Amino acid sequence: AGIGKSRLVHEFLRRLPAGGWKMVSAAAMSHGEGTPYRLAADILRAWLGVQRGEDRAELARKLHLALTLLQLSAASDAAPLQSLLDLPVSDPGWALLSSNQQRDRLLPALRQVMLRETMMGPLLLVIEDLHWADPPSEQLLEQVIDGLGAARVLLLATTRPERRPSWVLQASRSYCTALHLNPLDEAASERLLGELLGTGAELAALRRRIVTQADGTPLFLEELSRALLDQGVVVRAQVEHHLRPANVALEAGDVVIPASVQAILATRIDRLAPEQRRLLQVASVIGKDVPHAILAAIAGLPIAAFERTLGELQSNEFLYEITRFGGRDYTFRHALTQAVTYDGMLRRQRRDLHARVLTVMDSLAADRAEELTEVLALHALRGEVWERAVRLSLQAGHRANARSAWPQAIDFLEQGLSALAHLPDDATTWMLAIDLRLALRVAIGPLQGINRIVTLMDEASELARRLGDDTRRAQIEASRCMMLSILGQTSASISTGAVAYELASQIGDPSLLLNATFAFGQALWYSGALSRAAGVMGANLALVRGAWRLRSTGTTGTASVLLLVCYSKTLALLGRLEEARQLAAEAQAIADATGKPYDLCYSLVASGFLHLVTCDMPRAAADLEAAMAICRSGGVALLIPSVARYLGEPLAAIGRQSDALAILDDALVICAAHGSDVLTVWCGLARAAALPPDLALDQLDSTLALARSCAIRPALARGLRARGVLLQESGRASEAHEAFAEAAAQAEQCDMVLERAAIARHARKK
Repeated sequence: AGIGKSRLVHEFLRRLPAGGWKMVSAAAMSHGEGTPYRLAADILRAWLGVQRGEDRAELARKLHLALTLLQLSAASDAAPLQSLLDLPVSDPGWALLSSNQQRDRLLPALRQVMLRETMMGPLLLVIEDLHWADPPSEQLLEQVIDGLGAARVLLLATTRPERRPSWVLQASRSYCTALHLNPLDEAASERLLGELLGTGAELAALRRRIVTQADGTPLFLEELSRALLDQGVVVRAQVEHHLRPANVALEAGDVVIPASVQAILATRIDRLAPEQRRLLQVASVIGKDVPHAILAAIAGLPIAAFERTLGELQSNEFLYEITRFGGRDYTFRHALTQAVTYDGMLRRQRRDLHARVLTVMDSLAADRAEELTEVLALHALRGEVWERAVRLSLQAGHRANARSAWPQAIDFLEQGLSALAHLPDDATTWMLAIDLRLALRVAIGPLQGINRIVTLMDEASELARRLGDDTRRAQIEASRCMMLSILGQTSASISTGAVAYELASQIGDPSLLLNATFAFGQALWYSGALSRAAGVMGANLALVRGAWRLRSTGTTGTASVLLLVCYSKTLALLGRLEEARQLAAEAQAIADATGKPYDLCYSLVASGFLHLVTCDMPRAAADLEAAMAICRSGGVALLIPSVARYLGEPLAAIGRQSDALAILDDALVICAAHGSDVLTVWCGLARAAALPPDLALDQLDSTLALARSCAIRPALARGLRARGVLLQESGRASEAHEAFAEAAAQAEQCDMVLERAAIARHARKK
């Protein structure tokens, strides 16, 4: 901070030849890190030349005009850009896309805009303070840069060393250059102080002390010089063209030099007149960039006094006027100035000002409320406007979830939960508490353990009971059932699924019933109650063939695909292969229609599983490898173990043991991170198939112990058969017979027709 990054950019732009270049400038904000795609949206607005406060209709018109002038296809480019600008999206299929698919369309849209712009003339893109960029924008920018190596574009970004982007660090990008700004050396510091304080010999000792203390930081040198002028230690001579000490007898050692630039700034701010200090404090609460209209509305000063005080802050170089998006706005000369001003206020004073900023923004920017959700949430939280804080945090969390910005979603939703403690303990608060937990469930899944989701759903379930809200309770219990199944808590998942299924059946809501049917059916599948699972899912099959065939029910994948795949796998184990194939084909058709990565992956799992149970290993490997590719490209991390548990065995069977082990080891890391015992069991069985016999037995023994503790009977039957085969091949006939007998008993309890036949075949071998 204060090393001169922005000044270097300023001097470069000042020397840029006039004409020929189109310049687009944006800046990341310290309070914008929690707003997904905030910087990307600001870059797009700057490119369009959007004026602050312009309504949505005008913004949409400018976007359409810009795309038309660049001769870009509106059908392929408008939707992701409209979404980024929080405009209504013209493409009806956009809402059906997953957040990852939407991101994948946004990337080429932005890249195409930039590339087409460079065909019209050279483009200069300036991004200040990249170290504060929100992570989704930073990732998007990196991918855009990958495709710009030969384009006529210069991207100029400033950042602090601790947040240098990866594209600067990668030597493979020959077109990326890092300029490291070092502190000024002693001679340069002396020259700068000579400009600021004068070059007279009487100041030599003072200059030496300042140079030593500043350690080459230009901001320190500038701010301390201003402080000395403000305090009258150094004054301008009336006749001479340089500065001289106010008191010629003053010794350099008598001048107090603060230890840091923050201390200098604090002293300068304390010496301001009360009206100036108050206005600067109001500005610091608004943010680094300060819209004139908002500042004027909160200042509480007559217009003449307000303009005079604002002018004085500009003269003292606390604030600068800017015209980034048009209008009359201001910015702090440096982020440290804003931070020191803000930190110097009492907590109560900051709280009251944040509340006032929220009220004024509600009034002056009502038409931009959705775009400003995250900023409004910040002011509501810091202003302790608790109900607004909860609702805005929830809204910000939903927006982040929709863009797969899980860390930002968690931050807002956790803050919303904390704010709930300040609301009355009543039905309205309980409903908000449930909604926050349901939204957190979505954000936590990809990043944190499943156990946390179960805890949240336990809390939400209790709140739903208090409310007597069976609709919400059915939704919550279905979610709890799914999570408990993944954890391997088989008994609890079945009882929870039964509650969800009964409630959904009584309510009759198709969305609830679809989710509850899948959740309950999956829990029964894992426990080995296959006939009961088939009965539950078969009874509600009509739901996936009607109006809800393509509709979302709040699950990551389309509920109809989830149900069809689970039902197909169930019928396959029961030996009803033709019906299973028909269901898998239906799931594939729906997945093709939705295009969601989760659906495409899950439908391929169904076909791969069918090839696996019928021992067609090459085709099983082909389908499941295609599913794994979709998992990875679509960002569906939790599905990786679900695919790997079936992929490992066919890969090993066709001689690709090392590939199988690599995939399964990665999957087991994910299982451990999410606490999924059930997937650990299935992946462990597949891993044993890829190991040498002695190691395979050890793997099977540990896996079977976990399967027994979780009561996962289909896995027990499959694992005991594999153990019997290994024992048989090593000449341990009696142990093999025991393993086959136990495997047959487990398969009998589960009605696993194909598994019983396979066990019988192996048991007959000598």
